[in-house]
Amino acid sequence: MHASCSQPQQAAANKLKTEIATYGNPPVFPVEEAGAAAVGAAAAKGKAAKGKVAAKSSGMSYQWQTLEKMNIPSDEVAAFADPMTWLKFFPDWGVTDLKLFGASVDWRRSFITTSVNPFYNAFIEWQFRVLRDNDKIVFGKRPGIFSPLDGQVCADHDRSEGEGVGPQEYTLIKLRVQEPFTGKLAALKPGTPLFLAPATLRPETMYGQTNCFVLPEGVYGCYRWANGDVLVMSKRAALGLAHQSYKGRDHAAAWGSVECLLEVTGADLLGLPLIAPRAKYPTVYTLPLMSISMGKGTGVVTSVPSDAPDDYVALQELKAKPE
Repeated sequence: MHASCSQPQQAAANKLKTEIATYGNPPVFPVEEAGAAAVGAAAAKGKAAKGKVAAKSSGMSYQWQTLEKMNIPSDEVAAFADPMTWLKFFPDWGVTDLKLFGASVDWRRSFITTSVNPFYNAFIEWQFRVLRDNDKIVFGKRPGIFSPLDGQVCADHDRSEGEGVGPQEYTLIKLRVQEPFTGKLAALKPGTPLFLAPATLRPETMYGQTNCFVLPEGVYGCYRWANGDVLVMSKRAALGLAHQSYKGRDHAAAWGSVECLLEVTGADLLGLPLIAPRAKYPTVYTLPLMSISMGKGTGVVTSVPSDAPDDYVALQELKAKPE
């Protein structure tokens, strides 16, 4: 029987650590108006205003409250910010519950399967060395969900949320900004290879580009990459790209790090003349689109009305506004 402190416990410990750093120890969690009303009603009836009442009312769920629901005393909860505390605390409870179920287990043969157990850890290291020496395994990179916080791939069952989510492959389209640079972009050195970088799932339709869309209120950055290109995209997209490689070469000069030369808003990008590769028109322009999500793709959207009804409708609505 194996007991281990794996990524689920690490994720929970990290979540608790963040809550303590943000809300204090003991934490004071924010409560929405509905939550405050529920807590006030409970207090008026002489009931304790439990954290779980606030959690249910506000729609939030905190790791601290989850541990309290397990009858862990409030003055002991902070210790679970250390993942080793989980390893020491819960296995005994697991054994007790399994015994109550009548599980037929020889508990003398149980052991820990992490680096906390140096003997087991040495055995696993030996296995990998033998496999590698015999060319059975290789070290490399592959698409996966990566946790910058933990510095490693985060498998399905390791996540506190987002189970079932896998990598989504996009193609970045490099729309070169024509010089001279104007407005805020004038701060960049002339000759800078500057591109707006929309992400698309249908690169085969790019021949039909008529324009490019940005969110006027969106915050964008001009990020420089290892090949010297400067791409305009959201910070979230830049961080994702910085953790990726293509044909064995990292996109970022320092893997996982971004270099932002300039921060701009979508409004600063409106009207920019762009060169769209393979497009019919020698110049296309940046136009506003209010429905863009900065949390999806790069925050920059290329427009192909011939293949995307939404693009067609958005472009026609803009044409209908003289301003």
